[in-house]
Amino acid sequence: MSAGRLASAALAFCAFALYGMVRTSKHRARARMLASLCSDVKEMDARISAERMPLVTICERLSRQGESAAMWSQIYIAMANGDAFPYAFAHAEDNIQGTEEREIMRELAASLGSGDAESAVKRLRFAYGRLEELSNKLRNEADRKEKLPETLSILAGIGVALILM
Repeated sequence: MSAGRLASAALAFCAFALYGMVRTSKHRARARMLASLCSDVKEMDARISAERMPLVTICERLSRQGESAAMWSQIYIAMANGDAFPYAFAHAEDNIQGTEEREIMRELAASLGSGDAESAVKRLRFAYGRLEELSNKLRNEADRKEKLPETLSILAGIGVALILM
């Protein structure tokens, strides 16, 4: 067996294993972002219902913490420049990885900033419930599916490595 074939086999194994690890890593990053969004929406609810804090101030606070800090920072900057919350959110929605959570937040953003605090709190609680449900669904899927791509990639890498040897 030549050193070139051995190197090719090792390279093929590494490529397949890396593919599985990247897929798992993306799934985990989405789950962390979703958990952060849940926490942020819950904090927005608390700040509006208890303190009647303005959205721009809440966004400024959220821009200093969590997985979604970059998104809130973009929203805060847009709102500080005079944009209403729905338009400010449009500048930052690409920070949200999943289409389902992006749609939930888009619907929430469209309804915030207009109306009274009580209706904003109702919309925030509704969005929180939907995000929490999605987070639970994603967590359950992760328990079942997360190991599969990683394991299959490693096995495929071993198979290709054996063929190349």
